[in-house]
Amino acid sequence: MVGVDLKRTAGAIVGKVFGSGSYGGSTITQQLVKNLTGEKETEGMAGILRKIKEWAKAFQVERMISKEQILELYLNILFVGSSNLHGVELGAEYYFNKSAKDLDLAECAFMAGINSSPNAYDPFSAEPEEIEKIKNKTKVVLDKMNELGLIESQEEYDAAVAKVDAGLPFQKNETVISSSSYSYHTDAVLEQVISQVMEERGLSRELAENYIFSSGLTIYSTVDANIQARVEQETSQSKYIRNGREKDQQTQAAIVIIDQKTGNVLAVSGGLGQKTGRNLNRGTQSLRQPGSSIKPIADISPALQEKVITAATVYNDTLTDFNGYKPHNSGDSYSGLINIRQIIAYSKNVPEVKIMRELTPSKSIDYLRNFGVSTLKKASEVEAGKDNDEHLSLAIGGVTDGISPLEMAGAYAAIANDGEYIEPTFYTKIVDSNGNTVLTPNQEKRRVISEQNAYIVKSIMQEPVRTAGGTATFCSISGMDVAAKTGTTDKDKDRWLCGFTPYYTAACWFGYDDPEPISGFGTNPAGQIWDAVMTDIHKGLPSAKFTEPSGIVTQTVCKATGCLATTGCGATYREIFTSDNLPTKCEGHGSQKICTESNKIATEFCSQYCEVKNSPYGGVVPKERLKLWSPSGASAGKVEEVCNIHTKAKEAEKPKEEPKNNTNTNKPATNTNTSGTTGNTSNKNDTSSGNTSGTGGGQKTPTSGGNNTAQTPTTNTITNTSAGNKKP
Repeated sequence: MVGVDLKRTAGAIVGKVFGSGSYGGSTITQQLVKNLTGEKETEGMAGILRKIKEWAKAFQVERMISKEQILELYLNILFVGSSNLHGVELGAEYYFNKSAKDLDLAECAFMAGINSSPNAYDPFSAEPEEIEKIKNKTKVVLDKMNELGLIESQEEYDAAVAKVDAGLPFQKNETVISSSSYSYHTDAVLEQVISQVMEERGLSRELAENYIFSSGLTIYSTVDANIQARVEQETSQSKYIRNGREKDQQTQAAIVIIDQKTGNVLAVSGGLGQKTGRNLNRGTQSLRQPGSSIKPIADISPALQEKVITAATVYNDTLTDFNGYKPHNSGDSYSGLINIRQIIAYSKNVPEVKIMRELTPSKSIDYLRNFGVSTLKKASEVEAGKDNDEHLSLAIGGVTDGISPLEMAGAYAAIANDGEYIEPTFYTKIVDSNGNTVLTPNQEKRRVISEQNAYIVKSIMQEPVRTAGGTATFCSISGMDVAAKTGTTDKDKDRWLCGFTPYYTAACWFGYDDPEPISGFGTNPAGQIWDAVMTDIHKGLPSAKFTEPSGIVTQTVCKATGCLATTGCGATYREIFTSDNLPTKCEGHGSQKICTESNKIATEFCSQYCEVKNSPYGGVVPKERLKLWSPSGASAGKVEEVCNIHTKAKEAEKPKEEPKNNTNTNKPATNTNTSGTTGNTSNKNDTSSGNTSGTGGGQKTPTSGGNNTAQTPTTNTITNTSAGNKKP
């Protein structure tokens, strides 16, 4: 019976109230609702409420689908025995080792007979009582079917009864209840479909799994069999296996490859070595610290879109204090003034934090969420004192929970797809046995950054691959533009390589399940896997470059400042920009003499009183004048004020009385050196200090005149001997 049995349901409710009777009170529709919701019969008022809800839901089901569909769904999810077998298809495979469509009349009668209590019958038992019980139950079903005219002829009925009396050919299929070993991609397909069915149909996980596995559905996967095979081949190699030094574990890895134009996941590996059973899929389920691989999606892309930076923007890469937070570069190596391309090529940390300081972590999280990263939390979204991700270290991969390789691949794919994010999917559609499409993926699509800024990011991200000394030079692919970024966390506990070509996007992680330092690899092992797989899957494909969109302009830039070059700029180069985000003009370059006492333009007299230095001006780096960190400022502007301290010549000092053993004549100052050398050498008076010196390493004898010996008409005779300087 399909629908709602009002009389029996009312009787069941009365029985619950007065504690009498055990009406099932259920039609097939009501049994279907009970199985779908997973609600169990209970006593008293709870039981009454369950029956009423079951009744109401049954009416809803009747309005949504036909009686044939209700019966089909019921047969696909009902419990058929063992520990957790649901659906007549799995039941047929388990009991008879054949598909349900191949069962004969007697076998179908058995399946129908055990429906009420499958585990009360053990067809694999040799006990006479058990065998007889099964025969009797099956023949009851056959008799009722014959009575109702559901068997076409008496001969067919007699043949079925004879087969039951002779003993049905039960053949236990253990593989039905054992865990199957699918590829990591198939595991991901099933996980995505099960989650979607649970959400859209309001089912428990158990029932959603039963529906998927026992409904005779056909799932169209996005897998590329050749790419999946290549991924599995690479991740099964023993050369990547290292035993942990701190814990009893081995290295693991995960890689996800996406077609960025569709969001289809073409291949995934969730671990190293041979896969057995359905185990942890690190490609989709493991959250890991991303390290510097986060920079293109957390810093560069958002900052370009928000016009915080251009590709030419220059920062001072030096140890910097951000109100107590002092990030370090790898190896504590700092490069001074460098632009965005160099920052990414060499993976410098300090400039990235400077970008984040101006962009703000909150804005960065907004962009990361649009890129498909789902694990980040703002301070306002957690309880006070709880960890959150709204801090400057987000710029270099410092996150609370981590990010999965799948979400990293999805974010990079958005850049590769000209700035548009497409939610990754592992399947395209599911059809039932009649060819009807019953499920399609819910792929969200949204623009994150403009097509023009995406092109600039692609260009910047090629620097680690093509720049000498870049962090990913080993990832180049002949004939292909390759954009890539490495990632390394503190103490080398996680290694990443994320990148893309005009064809594919891939994200690869390498490390230990329980993080500890990775050692024993000369080259980034995540990069090795990425390079090996991506190089092979591009073989035979036409050469391809990233396509430049309209709206890109090229300008000449001052290399020292990152500003638009002017006539006074020395080293310049050509850089690409969006037409609405150009640098300011360089303020110019030059040099001027500065008084070290007043720090103003020196007068003609300053040198008589103090040191005068030659100071360059211009080359001002705009970002270093923001005063958002310390130290700030990387170059000086032109000084306009003139020194007002030294406005006249210094008066000549009167000659001091010399010792009698000194010969004092009225001649200009000269230096006599026993080596026969005269003039300005290392063995005579230094006119800037007024001190005489000898090469014998002895003493200095002061003259009578301050900084300029020409003002004092004295002659100092010094004898240079092997014992040092001696006065004659």
